[in-house]
Amino acid sequence: MTGKETSNEYVEYDTSDEIDTKTGIVAGDTDNEVIKRLTAIETKLSVMEERLSRVEHMEEMLAEILRRLPATDTGEIRYTHTSPEFVAQLRTLKGSNVTQFALDLEAEIYKDDASELDLPVERRLKTKDKVIFLRQCVNEYYSVPQHLKEATWKRVREALDSRVRRLRKRVRDVQGNPSSQSNLPDGLNF
Repeated sequence: MTGKETSNEYVEYDTSDEIDTKTGIVAGDTDNEVIKRLTAIETKLSVMEERLSRVEHMEEMLAEILRRLPATDTGEIRYTHTSPEFVAQLRTLKGSNVTQFALDLEAEIYKDDASELDLPVERRLKTKDKVIFLRQCVNEYYSVPQHLKEATWKRVREALDSRVRRLRKRVRDVQGNPSSQSNLPDGLNF
């Protein structure tokens, strides 16, 4: 035991329980106590690893959500589905026919996901970003005034939905009459 002098009095304390600052182990600990502490540290570490794994998974999910998040109707056009050159060339080819422009642009941007073309425009939730891209292109390349944007989009949407209805009717007609399968577009033969 050692003592420390304060105000002419001795205060006694036990130095056998001093902590080694490098290892964090109390000098008087037994092997079992050390093992218990190491086990507790390992448990905490595994919990922290699990939490880190969850955070990384959440980051991946958020990145995917942000990637899928559609742009706004009024924002800058992001040409992720086709090139601006293609859209400009299509605009030149179609002239003042906004519905034909939209129909051809729709076919181009959905060429990799043709199953969505079977749905009306308002029900294409999985590819909402493509619908917004189409709408932005119509508004931008035809310089649609603000007060006419809704009416123009309604007319375009009706043309797109009309193609869906015509395609469904042709499929129904072919299913009823197998000899007319040659009238279907490529990839829809049964």
